Amino acid sequence: MSISYGTKINQLLAGTAPTGLMFSDWLKKNGYSAQLQKRYRDTGWLTTLCKGVMYRTGSHLNAFDALASYNSQLDKQLRIGAASALEYAGFNHYVPMGGENGAFPPTRDGCIHSLSMRERG
Repeated sequence: MSISYGTKINQLLAGTAPTGLMFSDWLKKNGYSAQLQKRYRDTGWLTTLCKGVMYRTGSHLNAFDALASYNSQLDKQLRIGAASALEYAGFNHYVPMGGENGAFPPTRDGCIHSLSMRERG
């Protein structure tokens, strides 16, 4: 038997990455109705990135955590590849300068792709 402490928003914030994303479908499956999600947005706890995708208000989004959120919440298996994988592993000196780094899937209306464009470097 497990005992759950705290409010639903506290549980949500404790159970997700501060720099990741929250997908509305995943939230619904975990007991956060569309009305509750709207209340969290209206009261400033969450901010909408695009339709069906939210993040913590005031957080600095991270493209790698966004991909991890996408994989875990939507049960996908997307991976970081090429220059982004080298950079993430700490091998920046092997990555050519000035190129695009970050190849992320276009989801919903392309919001993760737009995130990777904004969060370079």
